[in-house]
Amino acid sequence: MSRKSLLLVCVLMVLVFSGLWLNKAYKFTRTEVIAKENTKRINQNPEKHSEKFTKKLYYVLKNEGYKVSSVGVQFEPKEISITVEGTKVYLSNVKMDMINLTREVSKSTNYGDYPIKVDVTKDIVVDDNVNIAKINNELNELNMAITMSLSDYKVVDNVSIDYQRLVTIQTSLVGSDAKAEKVVKKIEKVVLETLQKEDAHYNSYQIDVKSQNGAKLNK
Repeated sequence: MSRKSLLLVCVLMVLVFSGLWLNKAYKFTRTEVIAKENTKRINQNPEKHSEKFTKKLYYVLKNEGYKVSSVGVQFEPKEISITVEGTKVYLSNVKMDMINLTREVSKSTNYGDYPIKVDVTKDIVVDDNVNIAKINNELNELNMAITMSLSDYKVVDNVSIDYQRLVTIQTSLVGSDAKAEKVVKKIEKVVLETLQKEDAHYNSYQIDVKSQNGAKLNK
């Protein structure tokens, strides 16, 4: 091979390797820019991305066996709020463990520096003279009646009733779904009709319909 041909081959190889390097550098820079832009968008609008976080936190806490009734994120002021079903005694036993677990889940998100508040939804207070077994039996029967009346609603995951006459309907609905409001109203109507048939004091019940991440959907 002549010196001229050898020089030409060398020049071509330099150009090829330079092109490959520039292409790789461009892809890396472009990926880095996109990642920064995505992070910037999330930081600028944390409300839009909170539902994914609260859904994850709700299921993590549930899987650990905690009696979680709802999980939410507030932005003014900043706060992660969690409510549990049970007594103040139950709350005192699980509160710190729940806060630590929540901090672990949130530390890699935009909510890592948010204060965490854990409280009870309703504190169960029952008179010593009340027949607990009888109350439990009545609540179980009412729960069964409501569950059966909602059997056609595939979005209903669970029905629970506490001693304070709070009926909680846990669903797989997403709060941002445009159809959710109509479904919630239908569920409320069915539950109310069932209470009217089963209990003369139906007006004393509170009905909470909750989304898949535990947020209350009805007003």
